[in-house]
Amino acid sequence: NKLEFAADVEREPLGDVLLTGAVGFLGSHVLKELIVANEGKIICLVRKGDAPTPEIRLKNMLMYYFGETCENEFKDRISVIEADITDSDLKDTLSAIHFDTLINCAACVKHYAADDIIEKINVTGVENLIECVKAKNSRMIQISTVSVPGVHTEETYKKQIKMHENELFVIDDMDNKYGISKYHAELKMLDAIKTIDADVVYGSRYLRPDSRRVLYFWHTWMNKTLTKVSNMFTNLDITDMETCYKLFKREVIHEIAKNLKENRFGFEPEVTALVSQGNYKVYECAIHYNPRSYEEGKKIGWKDGVRALYCIFHYSAHTAPVPMQLIIYFFIGGFSAIANLIAFAIARNYAALLWQATATAFIISAFINYFLCIQILFKHNARWNSFTEIITYIITLLIMGFVDYACTFCFAQMGIALMWSKAWAAVIGFFGNYILRKLFVFGGKRN
Repeated sequence: NKLEFAADVEREPLGDVLLTGAVGFLGSHVLKELIVANEGKIICLVRKGDAPTPEIRLKNMLMYYFGETCENEFKDRISVIEADITDSDLKDTLSAIHFDTLINCAACVKHYAADDIIEKINVTGVENLIECVKAKNSRMIQISTVSVPGVHTEETYKKQIKMHENELFVIDDMDNKYGISKYHAELKMLDAIKTIDADVVYGSRYLRPDSRRVLYFWHTWMNKTLTKVSNMFTNLDITDMETCYKLFKREVIHEIAKNLKENRFGFEPEVTALVSQGNYKVYECAIHYNPRSYEEGKKIGWKDGVRALYCIFHYSAHTAPVPMQLIIYFFIGGFSAIANLIAFAIARNYAALLWQATATAFIISAFINYFLCIQILFKHNARWNSFTEIITYIITLLIMGFVDYACTFCFAQMGIALMWSKAWAAVIGFFGNYILRKLFVFGGKRN
């Protein structure tokens, strides 16, 4: 590697940092740089050693290297946790600690040792840290050594190689335990990267607390609200459904693209619904986003928010958890009932006979119920073609009409007041209608 290659490295804010090895030469200098150049909190993993507390040990090392203990930073930015990266229960120790980035400066730098201390710290410790960042969905920066991808000790390897973090070239003699342990640690890191086999990655604007441009409260509130509503229907736990930063495997997006219909901001809830229904492996990562004002060209408005809400229902509701479907069907049924009453009142106002007004109101409300079901709750033509779907829908109406009459009659015969009998029959009818529509009218594809 050459020094100028460093210009190609992309810099990203670190957020809150968990730092290991902070009492060592390298770790203490990294800590000092984080204090100066980073705005997030710093959590230091420290063994107390011979000092009374881990915090005192860390302050002693800061005084030794820099002539100051950074007391003010310990008040609101730096916190110290007593732990050892070789502890098997390290993940549990850190379970309640928030951090966005882990920087591992801890290492045993001896070239040789009679016991397994080098492997324990440099390899097993890295494995434990990898498990911690996996549990937190955080980023890890592993400090390696030039002994792994370095210059050959006999200088027989002259070619300069431009390396990336997912590559590993061994061009050293690897004739000491330290170099070997660091090599094995890098293998563990590469294995961890390979195991994160994401099909879809969402870039979230809300994952990492960081400095940001402040603009419109209601836009942010609406984005987060739409995300929560979408999560309730897709059963995904993402933080930013409306993000424009979505990464797909080629075969995944080819499969999804065949079913896409939306052209504007409805695309976000639509594609999220399809991702959920495809049972793909979904990951999130933090992104940094500079929002635009309307003066700078922002185009989204309240109508797009309404459309996005509709798209959540339209594309997600038919596979949503049953409680969410029941809530939607409750509103569909309520709206249909109101339409029934209004149609009945209008028909009677024009001197229609009782049976004529009742039948007209029932047909209108049944049509509205069917229309809302295929627009919001269930998938049109999921089981049948359009004609057969309507016929099966009419059959369910007749079935539930009979059930409604039979329940009302039976409850009344049991001595229950007529209005209460009708009310209980309506409750049974609500669940019965939902079940028949879900399983019989708009169910899955026939085999």
